[in-house]
Amino acid sequence: DQSYFLYRVAHRQWSRVLFPLSQLTKAEVRQLASQLGLSNAKRSDSMGICFVGKVAYRQFISLWLPEAEGPIVDLEGRVLGQHQGIHLYTIGEHVAIDGRRFAAAYPEQRGALPSYYVQAKQPDARRLIVAPGADHPTLMSDQLTLSPATPDLWSELELAKQSGATFYLRIRHLGQLYTVASFEQNQWQSPSGWQLTDWEGPAITFNLTERARAVAPGQHAVIYASWPTEAQRPKAVIGGGMILPDAIIKR
Repeated sequence: DQSYFLYRVAHRQWSRVLFPLSQLTKAEVRQLASQLGLSNAKRSDSMGICFVGKVAYRQFISLWLPEAEGPIVDLEGRVLGQHQGIHLYTIGEHVAIDGRRFAAAYPEQRGALPSYYVQAKQPDARRLIVAPGADHPTLMSDQLTLSPATPDLWSELELAKQSGATFYLRIRHLGQLYTVASFEQNQWQSPSGWQLTDWEGPAITFNLTERARAVAPGQHAVIYASWPTEAQRPKAVIGGGMILPDAIIKR
């Protein structure tokens, strides 16, 4: 899936591009390569971070960012442990909590230790906020706001809407496609700890027909469209942008 590359390219840049293999699937290309005796016909697919090789994300990122210890805090504000850097975690990720720290924070509770998942990150305070349960309500959202990374994204959305398109949104690579109920422009103000250096202009808020789990600020979302008259064709990439954290929104 090349959507996360394609969406950043302006639509006008495609007008003179030719794709000689566009009618073939990857399996068909591999079959042709095998018939032609090409050495890479059976080479495994490239996965993970491009050009880095087989290395765990935490191991790789730790080479560039030093440890920055901070507290692991639940939704009640009780400290459940310490982490070695919020950059090592993503929204929705499971976080191991020491049973003794939990017992100290909740001496009144008995029974099994709940499973905790990252609900939010507060960079200024180096605080990792966790919620009990993989599908805790605070991990679910039917709305998200993007800083457009695609040139002329709003006009492309409006044009497709006028032609009867249905929109879909993907919040992570190869993740679920969510149907968009509506979208609107607004003025977004950065919360404390966030600084955007390469973006100007209004943001776009998307309302979904169902709740998405673990919408992660800082990650990117891709928007697709389909039309009733082209139901058999793959969904088209319309654009995308970076997911913004919850903040003051002026519509």
